[in-house]
Amino acid sequence: MSRSPFDDEEYDRFVFHPGDLIEVTDPEEVASLCEKTGIYPYPAEKQAWISEEGKARYRQGLPVSTFDLADEYDRLKAQGKL
Repeated sequence: MSRSPFDDEEYDRFVFHPGDLIEVTDPEEVASLCEKTGIYPYPAEKQAWISEEGKARYRQGLPVSTFDLADEYDRLKAQGKL
C-alpha cells in the first residue's frame, strides 16, 4: 500500500484536528491577544449585521467579503441608514 502525502508529519503541522483549537474566553487574555496582534473584534451590532448580510448574499450566490461588508456597514451607519 502506498503512503498518502498527507500522512507526512510536515503536512500535519498545518492541519487542525478535533480538539486542537481551544476557545479563549478569559477577558484579560482576550484583551492581551488583541493588543499583541492588533486585531480587535467588531462591536456586537456591527458583527451581527455583517453576519446576517453575508449569509443573505451567500444564499443568493453573490460574492461575500466580510471586509467589504464592514466598510458598507460603516458607510450606511454614517449616512444614518442603519
